[in-house]
Amino acid sequence: MKAVLFSQYGGPEVLSFEDAKKPVISKNQILVHAHAASVNPIDWKIRLGNLKMITGSKFPKMLGTDFAGEVAKVGESVSAYRPGDKVYGAVDPVHGRTYAEYIAVSPDHVAHMPVNMSFEEAATMPTVALTALQSLVHMANVNSNDKLLINGCSGGVGIMAIQFAKAFGATVTGVCSQSGFAISKKMGVDYLIDYHEKCFKDINEKFDIIFDIVANQKFSIAKKILTPKGIYITTSPGTKFFLQSFITIIFGEKRLIVTTVKRNTADLNIIREWIERGRLFTEVDRVYPLSEIQAAHAYSETRRVKGKIAIKID
Repeated sequence: MKAVLFSQYGGPEVLSFEDAKKPVISKNQILVHAHAASVNPIDWKIRLGNLKMITGSKFPKMLGTDFAGEVAKVGESVSAYRPGDKVYGAVDPVHGRTYAEYIAVSPDHVAHMPVNMSFEEAATMPTVALTALQSLVHMANVNSNDKLLINGCSGGVGIMAIQFAKAFGATVTGVCSQSGFAISKKMGVDYLIDYHEKCFKDINEKFDIIFDIVANQKFSIAKKILTPKGIYITTSPGTKFFLQSFITIIFGEKRLIVTTVKRNTADLNIIREWIERGRLFTEVDRVYPLSEIQAAHAYSETRRVKGKIAIKID
């Protein structure tokens, strides 16, 4: 099969489109013939070596978290899927492997694909929609009384966060550059702040929830614009934030939560139902063939992506 591998940390040029061994599944796995994947910032952060303490120095490595495709084979202990089923899902990015024609995956990390989406559209959904759903709905219990601030509202997670928050009746203020205003308005944001013109410390309003998707703010600054029992959610996996989160659980009324995505069929089914009912939409900025993964990563690293980048694998 064709796949993307890399044998050293570095820029997009280390990514190589080449032949690789087709994965062999265990009795508890399914083999997916992938038709599409997507690029998430975690992919190129791993490629750069930013997480090398976790990913290690054993090469070659593969990348990719999200996928959509058809079930090619099922393990003898799997009963929920059959060959030919269209599915979408995500794997652990640390052991990413979705930039490939075939993927061996646990059935607990997939769900049947939305019937009203293409493979490319479906492949852009799992990580970003799971992040927004679990952060705002499961952890923050967003509701109609909440004022929410989303830092990074025009990216993949941001446009999902806007849609979930508005569905629950929250008032949403988004932070992005002016180039992201149009897509943010399309998704339903109420107010917009251009981060070139106003810093966090210059915001005078108070928010019940701050969702820092860019993860470039300090809790000491963010909590100044939180309501007394407000929640600050960050996507940063840094040790400092995990420690601060633990401290706020014990001592503080204002909470800090570090969001970590839990890949599971139940939440993917929730997302699928929202999509099929016309309540949740994606925005595909660009589609690249798998052979042009270097260009896809280079564009993602500009941080100017509006919505998501899809990878066509066929």
